Amino acid sequence: MQRYILIRLFHGLIAFLGVTIIIFSLVRLSGDPLDNLLSEEDDETTAQYIRELWGLERPLAVQYFTYMGNVLRGEFGPSFSFDASAGELIKRRLPNTLLLGGISLAISFPLSIAIGVLTAVRRDSAFDYGGKSLAIVGQATPDFWIAIILIWIFAVTLGWLPTSGKGGVEHLVLPVIVLALPSAATLRLMRSAMLNQLDSEYVKLARIKGLPEWKIIWKHAFRNAAIVPLTFMSVVIAQLVSGSIVVETIFSWPGMGQLAIQAINARDYHVVQALALMGSTILIIMHLVTDIAYVYADPRIRFTRINR
Repeated sequence: MQRYILIRLFHGLIAFLGVTIIIFSLVRLSGDPLDNLLSEEDDETTAQYIRELWGLERPLAVQYFTYMGNVLRGEFGPSFSFDASAGELIKRRLPNTLLLGGISLAISFPLSIAIGVLTAVRRDSAFDYGGKSLAIVGQATPDFWIAIILIWIFAVTLGWLPTSGKGGVEHLVLPVIVLALPSAATLRLMRSAMLNQLDSEYVKLARIKGLPEWKIIWKHAFRNAAIVPLTFMSVVIAQLVSGSIVVETIFSWPGMGQLAIQAINARDYHVVQALALMGSTILIIMHLVTDIAYVYADPRIRFTRINR
């Protein structure tokens, strides 16, 4: 098992290095960073001074290794449009994004799994059709459209909730709902996995032996079926990271998603690089955690992967 974890850590490190190269290259391909640092009044002497100050006259390979050295020291460079460094901006905004994403994940993931199990147990019932409809609506409806409709109903028409901003619990309700809806895909996965388990031979044998139905469902079938949504959790977190950009912008939530839009519009490449690297690192870590949890949950996979 330790060998498997070490191999996965090595793969994660390779992925991290690949991500840094891609982010660094794409930001440079979007234009010369010097354009954002100079005003129309600046002459060539000023331009040359700024090039040397930020190392922009060096070859790209040297700039990349300098960038990596700074990243490993936790330095992401200054912001050109905010009165703070990129690292300081992320430090301020990250708790807000984690709060929104954490609440959405804590509500949507267990709820989707519970409803998925119940829809499978009550197959072809009204509850089953309702659960499947909820999952389809959650997956198919664009989050920006849901956000606009919810604002119109609960903020503008009824006046129950604020339209935007950060404050008390009431400011969390609408953004959390919008961010949690795409996680409804977990419901369909859980339902399919449970149906496969409930139709399997070992479940039929357990029923013939007279085991209580709740024990068959929750202790035997659920344990095997839970591997599927566990694998999908990293995808759900990826959706939360990408969806937070839209949700935070619509609801004026002061998190990293809103910061990303502001930085992209201002071509503040230090901040864009830092945000992209932060989001990618979170996803790499979540994939790593999911892979390790996956082999712990299923002994057959543990044996196969460790002895591969």
